Amino acid sequence: MTILRRLAAAAIVIGLGMTALGLAATADWRLGLIVNFRLQLLFGFMILVAIMIAVGDRRWLVPAVAGLAINAILVGPWLGFGLGTSSGESVTVLHLNLLAANRDTAAVVELLHETDADIAFLAEATASWRRRLRLVEIPFDVVATPGDVRFGIIALSKIPVETRVLGVSTFQLPTPLLSFDLDGEPITVMSFHTTSPVNTRRDAARDEQLMALSDLVSSVDGHGVLIGDLNATPWTPGMSLIEDAGYQNSLRSSGLQPSWPAGLGPFMIPIDHAFHSEGLEVIDRRTVASSGSDHLGVEIELAVKR
Repeated sequence: MTILRRLAAAAIVIGLGMTALGLAATADWRLGLIVNFRLQLLFGFMILVAIMIAVGDRRWLVPAVAGLAINAILVGPWLGFGLGTSSGESVTVLHLNLLAANRDTAAVVELLHETDADIAFLAEATASWRRRLRLVEIPFDVVATPGDVRFGIIALSKIPVETRVLGVSTFQLPTPLLSFDLDGEPITVMSFHTTSPVNTRRDAARDEQLMALSDLVSSVDGHGVLIGDLNATPWTPGMSLIEDAGYQNSLRSSGLQPSWPAGLGPFMIPIDHAFHSEGLEVIDRRTVASSGSDHLGVEIELAVKR
């Protein structure tokens, strides 16, 4: 018991340190990485509280409960408030980060044949991926490609859409916008892939892109959906900009659905997102097979609120 108590006490100190550092996520890109693990911290403190109760250590129980409470407050809003029940026309959108180095074309093609999605976005589509997908039969029309960039987003659709590709942020990243009518009302579905924040420069780039996305969704007429790999979790400070622009993160309806890195179970974090305008509701949201990627895909069904 003494060894268990000491190990648990050390874990409480580390957990409280990570919790506190995460609150200062805007100060340094490394702290921004710590904030991604709020869900793991919550479950960790649950275990630590149980251990301290079991060993009867009230001195360490208090800080363990404090850590649990702080992380519960931060994670609570993302545990899901229920899905919509609209019986009207709906649209299903699939997003998958292919992983540029992924060679498993067959798995991706299988997913595209099995999905019920009306629209699909494939991120990290390199020239090799674009060439391979031209050589196979898929149940979608290719409606947008990223042009000559090293890798970007391919947009696919089973339904008639009006397509635009805009250069978004100071980086002018090609961003597909697909417009059509849903239940008699105009809707635009967009996809974006932000820079991974693995150093100071790239962290600043990701944050600038999130700000640009908030401007983009604000400019959309009618209903809108933004889906993609945003390289950020719900607790990343810049993510609030998109919700401030009037788009709700679908995880508030479905609950947290970690998507990366695929296959790591309790260590996965939710960095693939789908936001929607206030006039839409989430009928269903789920993660789907990684198809050889390091990301799970995200599939979401939405309808107009009535």
